[in-house]
Amino acid sequence: MPNRQKSRDGQPPAHLLWAVGTSLMPAYINDGVSPPFRPMVAIVVNGHGMVIGHGVSLREDPLSGVEDALVQAIGKPKAGFGSGTTPLRVTVDQEALLPLVRRLLPEVPAKVGRSAELEEMFQALPAMQAMDSEPEARGIQDMSSLLDGDLTPADLNSFFAACAVLYQLEPWGLFADDQCLFQLTSRTLAMHQWCGSVIGQSGESYGVLLFESRGDQRRFTDLAQSAVDNSTLGNGLLPHQRAISFEPLDGLSRDLA
Repeated sequence: MPNRQKSRDGQPPAHLLWAVGTSLMPAYINDGVSPPFRPMVAIVVNGHGMVIGHGVSLREDPLSGVEDALVQAIGKPKAGFGSGTTPLRVTVDQEALLPLVRRLLPEVPAKVGRSAELEEMFQALPAMQAMDSEPEARGIQDMSSLLDGDLTPADLNSFFAACAVLYQLEPWGLFADDQCLFQLTSRTLAMHQWCGSVIGQSGESYGVLLFESRGDQRRFTDLAQSAVDNSTLGNGLLPHQRAISFEPLDGLSRDLA
């Protein structure tokens, strides 16, 4: 049963009040075969306006992104560890989403309604896409240093030393392709059962990609394969990820080399 918690003022905790909705992404995808189309983004927010789940649906399966977003929200416990979260109430922005919510959260009250937090997030999508598409708007060229109060030269030295060992181990020779996945949990990095993928089997673009869930990894692969130019897929469209990429030395600028 859902945990009937109450805050000090007698109101349900905002982080347990969820809203789920979908919206067309501003950008189009052109695979060169079918007419250009706009993917559907699904978002789960809590009462604080924090995004706790997201997914992207392709036109062949318009609700897949909603399920990915909900599964991500349900399985995302505080600080990345624990048994997951069950909301007290779920509001959806369209009736078509109710059966999916009730299947995944059968004991949680769900209704169709408006959510100010969700609407604010969707209203910000065009601006987010525009920021993502600005060429090198906030790239490394505009930064005098990557170091700050939380990142020291010793931290960077340790990171690059570990990356050097990883490169020497050549993991792309151990995995047949980028769909041979592994799972990673790190308490230090607050990563619980993340989905990892090794790339570089074709002899180029060596590296490791880490996704919060298998659904994110699958969505990333689908979008990357359907886009003619991956540079058109802004951060607002691609699932969140962490990556280590090994590039040829002659491909770096003099400032970085």
